[in-house]
Amino acid sequence: MNDLVNHRYIVEELIGNGSFGNVYSATCQKKNTQFAIKTEDVRSPYKILKHECSILKYLYDNRCRSIPIISWYGLHNRVFCLVTPLYDMNLNEYLQTHDELPLPTVYKLFQKLISLVQSIHELHVLHRDIKPDNFMIKNGELFLIDFGLSCFCIDDQSNHLENIQLTEITGNIKYCSYYVMLGNRPSIRDDVISLGYMFLYILYQELPWDNVPHIEDTLHPTNHISNRRTLKIASYKEYQSIKLFPMIDKKLIMYFQYSYNICYDESPCYNALRTLFT
Repeated sequence: MNDLVNHRYIVEELIGNGSFGNVYSATCQKKNTQFAIKTEDVRSPYKILKHECSILKYLYDNRCRSIPIISWYGLHNRVFCLVTPLYDMNLNEYLQTHDELPLPTVYKLFQKLISLVQSIHELHVLHRDIKPDNFMIKNGELFLIDFGLSCFCIDDQSNHLENIQLTEITGNIKYCSYYVMLGNRPSIRDDVISLGYMFLYILYQELPWDNVPHIEDTLHPTNHISNRRTLKIASYKEYQSIKLFPMIDKKLIMYFQYSYNICYDESPCYNALRTLFT
């Protein structure tokens, strides 16, 4: 993609790709400011980008600011384009360039991440794809991106959606909640638990289930709750298994003990979670 989008954004280079499209860096001709352009083919049956735009607009209109601000969305050469700020790096890249962060610094980071996720939950939005790659840093501030899988946890009458049994897992299996892997419909609880897995990764650079080997399963795809390897990973994510992880931080054990006991339709006490890391 080497083009001028919306008569102002000069597309420069490919910086990311995924199942639904590519991401490019770009420069605005008028302001000489850098942006990111996420793309999706007009023939795509999923319309993920349009959904993401509607979620981002709703959050922004309700004063949520730790998210990408939409500069432009539209159709360009049979490709839907979403123009947002270009960030300095994601959390994964930050961790790779900062070896052995002091524990007080890590705890402050955890508190900021809890507050960031709280800001969307208070507007009844679930992210459903919590992972280090989806937290971005710019000028020292944290932002949450990639709302393509996000959804509301309430219906049109403001009632919490009922839990139903699902067979396909939404999001990244490495970070998705234990309860989602059992087939529960995702709720706020599951974003909070996924955040806990991310805290584990930040502290130890690995997760207890990272080395689960490939297990042949011709009956179920990898995102099916009955896939043999997925079942094995789910067993590692049981609370009793996590708290036995060697050298696990005691504050994290308390975090998981609390988050695993949140009811499906319950709102967590975010202040209590932040207090754990003071």
